[in-house]
Amino acid sequence: MNRFYLSKHRQRKTETVGTVRQPFEYYQGALNHREQQLPFRDEATVRSVAFYVIPDVVLRGLNRERVPLRTILGKAPLLLNFICTSCAVACPAMCAAFFEIQEILARKGSKIRMVSISLDPQQDIPERLKAYARHFLAGPEWQFLAGSESDSIAVQQAFGVYEIDTLNHVPVTFLRIMPDKPWVRLSGLVTPDELLSEFRYLVSIAPCVY
Repeated sequence: MNRFYLSKHRQRKTETVGTVRQPFEYYQGALNHREQQLPFRDEATVRSVAFYVIPDVVLRGLNRERVPLRTILGKAPLLLNFICTSCAVACPAMCAAFFEIQEILARKGSKIRMVSISLDPQQDIPERLKAYARHFLAGPEWQFLAGSESDSIAVQQAFGVYEIDTLNHVPVTFLRIMPDKPWVRLSGLVTPDELLSEFRYLVSIAPCVY
């Protein structure tokens, strides 16, 4: 397979490096994430389970289409995170993990919806989000959304991730297997292996209340 990366002049090039596409170069956080060298990886990921009341807001997709949040987050299985394209460490690492989950499950014939919601809608206009999604080779099951500032804050507050300084936000990933089940909240940078293990565990106990 081809390995995709951006040169210093931001031109897309390829090289052969095995069987998995790797769109990580020049996003240092994503590179470090693969090597397990991020400074805040020395603390264990904190896992919790909770129900969240999803606000009745409408966000915008990459083509400025209207996306009712309750509708899209009501589908499952689903992975959710909150990102901003200006973030240089945590957000590229989280998207790198989403990319690998996308690739691993695709090879196994499984699918999971993934949603990345912008923490900074003023900067993350659709064109910028589209370029970000393209860099991480987001497939059709992975949506990037943004909304008005007030709607964005409402969503962040609903999931307990609102912080004034978006560039220094705590990385959090949410996972839900069925619409009527609670969300699993993973605070901290999780690796693809951790996400995959969590996904498989929840699938195995889906008929029960986890």
